[in-house]
Amino acid sequence: GDLSDRLRSKEQELAAAEGTTVVISDMDGYTERKASLETLIGQLRNELTGMTDNVIQVKGELQGQLGRVEREIKEQNDILSKEALLTYSKNRITELAEAARNANECLEAIERMLYLMEQYARYKTRFVEESINGQFKLATFRLFREQANGGIEDRCDVVYDGVPYTGLNNGMRFNVGIDIINTLSRHYGVMVPLFVDNAESVTELESCVTQVIRLVVSKEDKELRVNYEA
Repeated sequence: GDLSDRLRSKEQELAAAEGTTVVISDMDGYTERKASLETLIGQLRNELTGMTDNVIQVKGELQGQLGRVEREIKEQNDILSKEALLTYSKNRITELAEAARNANECLEAIERMLYLMEQYARYKTRFVEESINGQFKLATFRLFREQANGGIEDRCDVVYDGVPYTGLNNGMRFNVGIDIINTLSRHYGVMVPLFVDNAESVTELESCVTQVIRLVVSKEDKELRVNYEA
């Protein structure tokens, strides 16, 4: 019974409360404080915006400075590279100049040796020619000929009184040939008969150290005739 009564009493209180209009009013100073805070928020937002713009500006300036520094670093690196290359080039030039001097000294030494060799070759050729030609009475042997480039060419030209063998007449060819045979016969100690064909064109043969068989065409003789001359 008491519990039911208490329940009904509470329900009546609840119904009375629900029917009552509650008026909620702001706390004292709320409106002013709210306006002040909103103003502060606006100022902070403006400051934040300004700081953001300033940060962007500063960032741009720093990026510009960084670009300038990087360009300067590149320029300095280029200068250092050029200086290093210049130093290397100077050192290399010095080395090459020294090598050139050494090469020139070697070349001069080689040229001196070549000159001495050429002088020796000329002396030797003159000595050999003179020693050989001293063995002959008529014939002269030109064993060497100096070329336009300064070299010496081996030859074996027979010359009489400055005229090559091929330019001599028949009579002189015979005599030069006899002179050569005489010298070779004495040198080797071998004496063999010497046949001289077409001897009718020779008025006087050079004396020979060996037997000479002289073949002459004679219009009057119809048969071979042999004459012995002491």
